[in-house]
Amino acid sequence: MKSRSLSLLAALSLLLPAAAFFAQQTDEQILLIGGSLHKNRYTQSPTYDEEVRPSATDPNIRTFDNPHGVYFPAGKIQRNQLLLFITGTQPAEKKGAPQKPGARRFCKNAALSGYHVIFLMYPNDISAADACRKSQDREAYSIFRWAIIEGGNTSFINIPRSESIENRTIKLLEYLQNEHPSQNWGQFVHSGQISWEKVAVAGQSQGGGHAAIIATRFLVSRVICFGAPKDFSLYFREPAKWYESSVTPLSRYFAFNNYQDKQGCDYEQLLQNIKKLGIDKGGVADVDKEVRPFHHAHALFTDWPGTPTDSKTAHGSMISDANLNGKGVPIFRPVWWYMLNSSIDGITQPNNDAPVEP
Repeated sequence: MKSRSLSLLAALSLLLPAAAFFAQQTDEQILLIGGSLHKNRYTQSPTYDEEVRPSATDPNIRTFDNPHGVYFPAGKIQRNQLLLFITGTQPAEKKGAPQKPGARRFCKNAALSGYHVIFLMYPNDISAADACRKSQDREAYSIFRWAIIEGGNTSFINIPRSESIENRTIKLLEYLQNEHPSQNWGQFVHSGQISWEKVAVAGQSQGGGHAAIIATRFLVSRVICFGAPKDFSLYFREPAKWYESSVTPLSRYFAFNNYQDKQGCDYEQLLQNIKKLGIDKGGVADVDKEVRPFHHAHALFTDWPGTPTDSKTAHGSMISDANLNGKGVPIFRPVWWYMLNSSIDGITQPNNDAPVEP
C-alpha cells in the first residue's frame, strides 16, 4: 500500500510545480517523497538539512556558539533568494542554556518555496524592550539593534564585529559555498558584504525587529515579522524613531501578530508602530476570519487559540512548530505561504500561484 501511494505521489510531482505540489501534501505524505529532495527525510518535527556551529565558520566567533540551521532549496524550483531567519530573545529562565534552531516548519515551507534558508544564531540574551523602552534617548532602539547587527560598543550593549549578525551571516554563507559549491550560496555575498537585494529577512520577536530595521537601511527582497515590530518607547509614549523611513519599499513588509501578545508592547502600541512604519496601508487582516490573500493586507493578526491565553504563549504562536491542525499541518501555513510568495511591487513572485490550503 505504501509503495502504491509513493508511486502515485511521484507521478503527481511530475505534473505539478514543486512548490504547488508540496503545498497540498500533509507532512506524512511529504515524508514519503522528501528523501529524494533533501539529505534528510522530513519527519513530523522536520530537521534542518545541516547544522553549523558559528565557530566552525570563523575562529573569531567565541560566544553564542549554538548551531545555525540550514535548509537547501527544495526540488528544481529555486528563487535565488536567501531567507534569513533571525530568532528572538532567549528566555531569561533559559539564559546560557544550549539553543537549537527553531521555526522548523516555517523554514521548511520557505525551502519548499525555493528559498535558500538560514536560521541564524547570534547574541540574543538581552531584549530590546528591557534595554531601551524606558530610555531618554530617542535613538535607543536603533543604537541597540545596530550594535547587534553590525557590531558596536554602546551604552546599551557591546557586541564585537566578529559576533554580529552581519559577520555571522557572511561567514556562514562563505562556509556553505565552500562546502556545497553547486548550491550557489556565494550569490548572496559580494566583495565580503551581504547582497541584501537577494535576501528576504524574517524573524520572530527581537529577530523580527532586527529584520525590519535592516530593511530600513538596505534594500531587501522581502521582510517578514512575527511578534514584531515591538519597539515602543514608554518614556516618550510613542513608537521608536527608526520607523520613520525605509529604503525598502513598504509593499515588501509583512507583520503577523497575536492580539493577546503584550510582550514588548500591547496591541494598541503595536498598531501605532505599524502605522508609523507605514505597513497599514492595506488595512489589518484577521486571519481567523479571512482566507488568503487576506484582502492583500500586510498587517496580519490572529486571536489564536480563540480563548484567553498568556502573553508569552501568544507571542510565539504564529511561528510555533507545535500548532497543527487535525491532519498534522501547521494551522498558519496559508499565512506563511502568503507572506513568502505573494506578489510585491506589482511583480509576480515564483510559486505565487501555489495552493496553500491543507
